[in-house]
Amino acid sequence: MFKIANQPRETLSKRRFRYPAQLQWFALLAALMWVVGALLVCRELVTEKLNQSLQLSQHQLDNETSLIARVFDQNLHQAEQLSRTLSFDRSYWKVLKDSQLKNDAYSSMDITGLREHIFNLENAVETNEQFKTIEREINVNQVFMLDNKGYCVASGRSGKENDCLGTHYDNRQYFVTAKAEGTGRQFAIGRVHSVPSFFFATAIADKDNFLGVIVLRVLTSDVVDFIRLDRSLTLVTGEDGVVIAGSEPDAMFNHIGMALSPLPDMSKYRSLYKKNTLQPLPLHLATNNMSDHFAIWLWQNQRHLMSKQEVESGDFYIYRFTNIESAFARARNHWTLSIVTVVAGLLIILLVERSLNFSAQRKLHLAQMSKTNQQLSEASKKLYEQTITDHLTGLYNRRYFNERLNKEVNRRNEHTSPQSNNGEPLSILSIDVDRFKQINDRYGHLAGDKALKTIAEICKASVRPSDVVARIGGEEFAILLPGIDKMGAQALAERILHKCAATEINFEQSRFKQTCSIGLAQLTANQTSTQLLSQADEALYLAKNRGRNRFVIAE
Repeated sequence: MFKIANQPRETLSKRRFRYPAQLQWFALLAALMWVVGALLVCRELVTEKLNQSLQLSQHQLDNETSLIARVFDQNLHQAEQLSRTLSFDRSYWKVLKDSQLKNDAYSSMDITGLREHIFNLENAVETNEQFKTIEREINVNQVFMLDNKGYCVASGRSGKENDCLGTHYDNRQYFVTAKAEGTGRQFAIGRVHSVPSFFFATAIADKDNFLGVIVLRVLTSDVVDFIRLDRSLTLVTGEDGVVIAGSEPDAMFNHIGMALSPLPDMSKYRSLYKKNTLQPLPLHLATNNMSDHFAIWLWQNQRHLMSKQEVESGDFYIYRFTNIESAFARARNHWTLSIVTVVAGLLIILLVERSLNFSAQRKLHLAQMSKTNQQLSEASKKLYEQTITDHLTGLYNRRYFNERLNKEVNRRNEHTSPQSNNGEPLSILSIDVDRFKQINDRYGHLAGDKALKTIAEICKASVRPSDVVARIGGEEFAILLPGIDKMGAQALAERILHKCAATEINFEQSRFKQTCSIGLAQLTANQTSTQLLSQADEALYLAKNRGRNRFVIAE
């Protein structure tokens, strides 16, 4: 202390002020280190946060695109199933077989003469009316049929201004594919009715003889209507990369871009889309991609993430874009707000809230799409029930009865040896209304319908829930009785005869009773369904010949 006290005053002053200066320099250095370190840390955090946000957006975008592709594919599949269902109707064969015999001369006819010739094909008028009924009842745009050379020989639009009868479609891809593989589908703008549509074709063949195809036309707007209202940019293309539907109307029939798909053949493009020039979309791949997990695309000078999903059959593609300018805006905000910890924390809270809100909106969107899927499934089930039900009586129709009969016979033949007849019994009743024509002639066809409904109700009320009651012809019915032998079938036949004879039918001012005749047969070892049904029919004819209002057991 003594030495210090005796040092010069100038030396003491320098030493006294040296410590504050050192602290200032230290604080300045610490502040500089904090700023540099904080900026470096913030740069890493913001960059990492941006990458994570883009990866999450890409993951969500991929899931949404996959869901859209599944819904789109389900819509296409339901239309294909309807086309296959219609192809089972053998009543269309008459038109196709008659056209097959005469279509060598079609190329030499003018369109007016060709249409007149097609109108005169066997069963053509009835087939056109059936197609009109199908279009009206199941709300499809058009049902038409092509013969083995691709000429349109039946259409639900027959007689209208945009009728396609006589038009030659042999070069359409759906016809070529269905002819070679059994089914085919294609997007195209119709030649006669110039509206964008999906075409679903199913081949019709008599064994190895290809007769033609039945085609179901569904408007593009009906298949992808759920995409049209999507706020995100969603595009549907064919294999050629041409946009056929989406949420951006200005993109229709333009090319998705060389970066995503090669240009199509221009002759095919003009044929399918009725346009002479093909324009690529203003879609470009950005050069400053930040990660290998996603690519950034420029659309209308805005940065987007893209997800591409192939439809199951590989003939259509879903492209979905989501705008990520907001993600980059958040990153810039993070740079500004990172200086103040409190503000940065507040921003994190806001981001969490927005993330939760986005998640809730996404769940609602998924729930709505799930409800749409359920409605489509119910519609498909209702459509199938309509195809197996007789519209007059509410009973099963002939096609469903034959399917069940074949299954029951095959199941018993598989579990019963040819030498044995000890398996579970199976019997059928073949029922025909007696003198049904006289009812129609005397009381009218509506009274005849009332008689058919009454007998149908009697048959249905007389059987078990496991039995199959069907109307297989005009006034013909059949009942399949699994597990019932001749004795049980005989008792059922007696009840039905008694109820029919005792039931009075009231129609307007008329009252009458209606009897029926029944043929009964039981399945024997190694017997086919056709043989069993024929045996019951023979017994039915015997009952008719022996005076009606009775049953006969086949021997």
